[in-house]
Amino acid sequence: MTLYDAFICHATEDKEDLVRPLVKGLADAGYKIWVDESAIDAGDGFRRSIDCGLIASRCGIPILSPSFYAKEWPQRELDAMLSMEIAGNFKIIPIWHGVTRTVVMEKSPLLVDKLALRTADMTIDEMVASLARVLNPDIPPDAGKRIVDTLRPEAPGTPVQPQPDAPQGEWEWAIPPRYHNAQDFANGLAAVQMKSDKWGYINAKGEFVIQPNFDSAGDFAANGLAAVKVEGKYGYINAEGELIIRPNFDRAKDFAANGLAAVEVGYINAKGELIIRPTFDNAWTFAANGLAAVKVERKWGYINAEGEFIIQPNFDLAREFAANGLAQVEVENKYGYINAEGEFIISPEFNWVRDFGTNGVRREAWSSRLPWFNRVRDFGANGLAAAKGEGQWGYIRYRGKWKASPSLR
Repeated sequence: MTLYDAFICHATEDKEDLVRPLVKGLADAGYKIWVDESAIDAGDGFRRSIDCGLIASRCGIPILSPSFYAKEWPQRELDAMLSMEIAGNFKIIPIWHGVTRTVVMEKSPLLVDKLALRTADMTIDEMVASLARVLNPDIPPDAGKRIVDTLRPEAPGTPVQPQPDAPQGEWEWAIPPRYHNAQDFANGLAAVQMKSDKWGYINAKGEFVIQPNFDSAGDFAANGLAAVKVEGKYGYINAEGELIIRPNFDRAKDFAANGLAAVEVGYINAKGELIIRPTFDNAWTFAANGLAAVKVERKWGYINAEGEFIIQPNFDLAREFAANGLAQVEVENKYGYINAEGEFIISPEFNWVRDFGTNGVRREAWSSRLPWFNRVRDFGANGLAAAKGEGQWGYIRYRGKWKASPSLR
């Protein structure tokens, strides 16, 4: 299932002069944005596609304008966003476009006192920079601009010069930046997106092993299967690109180490058989410790592979357990981390936190220490990390030693 940094809710009349330039600016900065014209395929159910987009997004950006308030459908999307924000796992960032405080007070009183961006006072670039600080608060506002000329190589092996406060040694492009988007390597293959918006899989040499024919693509799991979207539905393929589980699902996540994958709001095995019936409002992938976060009646808890609650649903939000044995949870608008017994190891006292990466530190720590790339994902077992430079994605490797171990700053 494709995940999005933000969902943009707007009227068609605002698309040309505001929405498209804004989406392009955010995409160029490395963010994945849901917008109707790029996320809804021909033949897709309109309402169902919007529902999936909202569920897969962590922020909502409503474009409040006279055209917005003149139409019913954008306001329905806004109603859904408000419900999600009240539930505690969603953030709304309004943009006022040709409306006054009086109009917003009259039409959307719940939004009138929210921190908002105003097109009357800001350029597109300024709005992109402001949104980036909200979508990724740990990266400095100018991080996306600090790209050196050496990020324009034509061939693998071109060195990237480090900047002050960077690891000692040499960074280089192992696979040049030529993809519209790219995911981490998993079991030898990485999902990449081309300018056609289609996804396929490459090996560590950058060679396509599975051609880009999919609308969305997940990671290959240890059982050799990956979730892909075909004609609006999700199924699973093997490493040869053959469909093993037919695309019958509206939602699907990667298979976990225990052999189960979350589909809709239940779990299947590698044969496509339903193992845990869909009795949840939402469900995440099973972690290495055998627990999965699920939502029941607006609260989150953790179940085992038999569908039994091991940690009762007492949290406003819950994420997957990381490799260090901790999971991010939210209680009364504050975030902390629990262990597999449900005990708080880091008290819920933070306004905003991120998941721990496979290296035991937050993923943003890598990006903040590598400021000459727009964005950097986790390093895989093959030593490669997806990185964005000059508007496209490629893969980097590191040769050398760290000045100090990557840590939070």
